[in-house]
Amino acid sequence: MESTKSRVESATKIQLPRKLLSNYQGNNFNQLREMICNQNKLIDTMSRNIASNDKILENLNNRMDSFTSTIKMQLSFNKMIES
Repeated sequence: MESTKSRVESATKIQLPRKLLSNYQGNNFNQLREMICNQNKLIDTMSRNIASNDKILENLNNRMDSFTSTIKMQLSFNKMIES
């Protein structure tokens, strides 16, 4: 029976042909590049959505400030009429 050490040594002696190895590395590189491009697209989309949400929240904040000042003016007016 073959020992573990000799099996490991024989496995390390097996080498892939250079062309096959370079194709494998090239495919991994292309997949990595595609994944990075997809992540960039996702980040761009998320950034646009966040910017849009920020503008919506800013608009709501301005409207709430306006509404608050209107309510305060109405309260002031009501107090003045009661006096």
